Amino acid sequence: MMMIWTYLERKLRKKKKQLQRGRHKRHPPRKKKVSQLILSMIHHMQCLLVAVIVSLFATGGKSSVLLDVKPWDDETDMVKLEEAVRSVSMPGLLWGASKLQPVGYGIKKLQIMMTIVDDLVSVDNLIEEYLTEEPRNEYIQSCDIVAFNKI
Repeated sequence: MMMIWTYLERKLRKKKKQLQRGRHKRHPPRKKKVSQLILSMIHHMQCLLVAVIVSLFATGGKSSVLLDVKPWDDETDMVKLEEAVRSVSMPGLLWGASKLQPVGYGIKKLQIMMTIVDDLVSVDNLIEEYLTEEPRNEYIQSCDIVAFNKI
């Protein structure tokens, strides 16, 4: 943010000097133009400030996603499976509560909640590129989306 202000201040000073000197040595200084330039530079600074604030605070929509993460068999260490899932980190991804649900024959699945920023995280890419790839696929057989709710 500070870099934008210093850049604009430097540019304003440079333009002001150019207009006070005149474009060429033969032309007299233009007082009216300097005030117009100052007003236009202030307007540009305000527009940049608004753009920066909007980009910082308008992060788009958020969604709450419930995932079913299934292990390979009943001997899979579910604590390590949960650690593998939670080790995925990216901007706009926040892991929430989790619990183990019985599936059958002694096998349990991990149900885990996550909150995502829609513009930053794609659930399909998260599952395909992160959760079912090496080294996490040692514990994870598959992932299913149980619920997907916009916040």
